[in-house]
Order: sequence, then structure tokens, then C-alpha cells
Amino acid sequence: LQQSVQLMANPSLMREMTRNADRAIGQLDAMPGGHSALVQAHQEFADPLYQALSGSAGQQITENMTAYSQQTEGNPNTSALPNPWGGPATP
Repeated sequence: LQQSVQLMANPSLMREMTRNADRAIGQLDAMPGGHSALVQAHQEFADPLYQALSGSAGQQITENMTAYSQQTEGNPNTSALPNPWGGPATP
């Protein structure tokens, strides 16, 4: 967690860590059986995660987009919001 915070604060460190991860994946891909391991990891982790986030069917994606657009229709709120931690605001 601490390393993630450091990556967000330091762009050059983030680039270096990305290069290291890309190099490690490239080396794994070049090893015998490495490509199949990467494909299996993608099928086990990336595909289910993508399906969970986007909906498993195209119809579900369309329904999600429609529901979101209905929630965001209208003019933006320009009035001040109440303070959830304090008492009532004094004018």
C-alpha cells in the first residue's frame, strides 16, 4: 500500500515500475510454457473481472448506461451542499 502511494506521488518511479512489470511479463512470455500461463491467468482473472464490471451481456451494458444517463439528467447543482459533520449553517 505504501509503495502504491509512492508511485502516485512520483511519476518517474511509476514509469520505472511499469517498465519492470512489462519486462517481467515479456520474459515470462519467452519461457517455455510461459505464454500458456499468461493466457490462463488472463482467463482466470482478467476476463471475469471485466465481465463483472461491464456486465456479462451486451444488453446488461445498455441497461446500465440507460440507468446512469437517467440519473445524471438535468441541470448541475449550483447550490451549496449541507455540511454532514457540522450543525446547520448560519447565513
